[in-house]
Amino acid sequence: MSLRNIGWSTIVLLVFNFIVTPSANALTLSAKCQVNATRSKISVTAAGLSGNFWATAISGGIIKRSKAKPTNLQGVVSFTFDSDPKAILASATAIPVAFIQDNYVIVRLRASDTNRLLGAVGPTCTPLI
Repeated sequence: MSLRNIGWSTIVLLVFNFIVTPSANALTLSAKCQVNATRSKISVTAAGLSGNFWATAISGGIIKRSKAKPTNLQGVVSFTFDSDPKAILASATAIPVAFIQDNYVIVRLRASDTNRLLGAVGPTCTPLI
């Protein structure tokens, strides 16, 4: 499946979720990705939540899934996907150095208990200095 098709399917799913099952929470989802010749890094933050969640990062047709994590007391949960061994030891989800393709990723957030898609973003990556 091409990245463009994945993007459109994500948009359709999001519209369907918001029309059929509106949420009382004010979910905010953001992601930032950075890349250079020796490293790929994706940071994800979601707020306005309660419970356990997991994230997926998709680029170049490859999907990586994080472990489930609970929100903190402020209703925020964060995920990091990284190719740096030190970041992986510090709890980042491991991704290959060349994971990010064409400077673009799609990040999806799902509820752990229901697997429901809560949001998706597609940031354009910036150079990692």
